[in-house]
Amino acid sequence: MDKQLSKNEKTPGSGDEKRGKYLFLPALLQFLLCIIILGAGFAIASYYLRSAPQAKPRKREPSPLTVQVEKARYEPHQLVIEAMGTIIPSREISLTSSVSGEIVQMSPDLDPGGFVKKGAHLLSVDPRDYEFTVQQRTSDVNIAESDLALEMGNQLIALKEFEILGEKTTPHEKQLMLRQPHLEHKKATLKGARTKLDQAELNLARTRTKAPFNAVILSRKVNIGSHVSIATPLAQLAGTDEFWLKLTGKDGSTLCVHQRSPLQTCRKRPQPEASHWLLCESGNRGNQA
Repeated sequence: MDKQLSKNEKTPGSGDEKRGKYLFLPALLQFLLCIIILGAGFAIASYYLRSAPQAKPRKREPSPLTVQVEKARYEPHQLVIEAMGTIIPSREISLTSSVSGEIVQMSPDLDPGGFVKKGAHLLSVDPRDYEFTVQQRTSDVNIAESDLALEMGNQLIALKEFEILGEKTTPHEKQLMLRQPHLEHKKATLKGARTKLDQAELNLARTRTKAPFNAVILSRKVNIGSHVSIATPLAQLAGTDEFWLKLTGKDGSTLCVHQRSPLQTCRKRPQPEASHWLLCESGNRGNQA
């Protein structure tokens, strides 16, 4: 009975091993099948990627730019600037006296706002003292010229005496015997006298003050009877030949325009947009905007 039991009795775990073998084989087949499918897909994809047509880059031709050509030419063009501002003279000076004395004559144009031309007489200082000085310097020149003429005569006498003596002398002794130092002294005296005469005539001419350029009188500092000295201010002048227009635009920008024509009347004219602009017209009638 013991043998029979041993035959019919199953060894523990033998059934599980067979069942596990049956389950492992299908799973291995499925795994291998997946690997094969993935490999085939990868091979097919690689084939198509390598054999696919490739697009070749083409050079892009530049498109021509359409332009319009016009020949440049000179022609007059009027520029209109809408702005407001002030007129600044290109030249403005304080006219001063070059000599001292009493003012005895004055031009009627020497008033604020008056216009004077270049070289016009403005005022005169009493010239009598300067006329006396010119006469005195003229007399000094005449005396110096006479002294030089006398010395030239003495030079001839000394030369004849030197030739008569016939003595051998040094060059320095010869100059003394021929009165060369005396001649040089007389020439220097005459030159100095003429220089003083030129200075006296210049001072006399400076008693008449003239306008240095075309100008408008801004202010006057003296009058007839005023006593002036050298560098005393006489009047304030502003040139009318050239001036600057300092304009301020509606946007706040500043523009300076240099005008070379004679100073002209400038006035403001209202525009519909409540702005102002400068208009210059012919004629010397004003200098403020």
